[in-house]
Amino acid sequence: MLRTHVRAVLGALVAAAVALGVLVLLRRAGVEGVPGALLECVVGGGVMGLAYLGALRLLRVRELDLLLGPVLRRLRGRRGQDRPV
Repeated sequence: MLRTHVRAVLGALVAAAVALGVLVLLRRAGVEGVPGALLECVVGGGVMGLAYLGALRLLRVRELDLLLGPVLRRLRGRRGQDRPV
């Protein structure tokens, strides 16, 4: 159980570093005010979430597979249903 927590903390640190890099790049782009803050939240949060999931995947956190397994199976199953016959 402790190994999972350590891996989750490592994943969070990686995700935070990536999000900080994105934040610095966005601030250098010069978008200010409310639109800039919204852009930072949406882009930074999205990148941070994806980086966290990627880090957990690379660190082979079993709970991530248990969480995403049913969702991915449903998404894969719907691909074939969207095509007309």
